[in-house]
Amino acid sequence: MKSSHEFARGLDDLFDGLQIHIKENAIRNTAKKTKSDPARLHAITAYLRDEDYNLITEPTDNQCALQFDD
Repeated sequence: MKSSHEFARGLDDLFDGLQIHIKENAIRNTAKKTKSDPARLHAITAYLRDEDYNLITEPTDNQCALQFDD
């Protein structure tokens, strides 16, 4: 492996327990109510695996889209 990115990709799916992916600004905000609401929201997806690295839940879509307030 030549880079840290390759090392991280090699570790993908090698975990047991809960893994949460947060992708910033990944979803268009179609439910805007005011002008100050953001145009894009964060996508949050969770994966649950057992001790043998088998997926217990198979999310096909993001479980929620959130706006984080600072």
